Amino acid sequence: MAELIRSAGMSLKMAYDVPQIYTAHNAKTEKQFISLLEETRDVRWFIGGVHLWGKRISASGRKVAHCGDLNSYFGDIEVKASFLQAFKECFNDGITRKMVLEVNSGNEDSNSIVSDLQSAGIIFV
Repeated sequence: MAELIRSAGMSLKMAYDVPQIYTAHNAKTEKQFISLLEETRDVRWFIGGVHLWGKRISASGRKVAHCGDLNSYFGDIEVKASFLQAFKECFNDGITRKMVLEVNSGNEDSNSIVSDLQSAGIIFV
C-alpha cells in the first residue's frame, strides 16, 4: 500500500497503531516486537502518527487494551527498554509525527508512557 501511494504521488499518511500491529502479528516476544519495528523503517515516511497504549491484566487474567502503561503491557522492564530503543530508532528520521495515546485507565498511566518515551529520547513538540 505504501508503495502504491508513493508511486501515485499522493501525500496520504497513516496512523501506525503499535499494539494493533503486535496483536495482528501475534507478537509476544522481545525479538518479535523489535523485528516489527525494524520492518517498519522501510515505510516510516508513510506514517503521520503513532497510536500507543498500555494493557493491564484484568481480575480474570485477560489483558485489557487501553488500560495500563508500558510496564503492564510488556511485563518486563528489559523488554520495555528494548522496545523503547527500537521505537526511537524506527522513528528517528527527523519527521515530526503525531502521538496518539489512548489510555482509559487515567492520567498516571498516560504520564508513565510519556515519561518512558521521553527517557528514551523521544522529543515532543
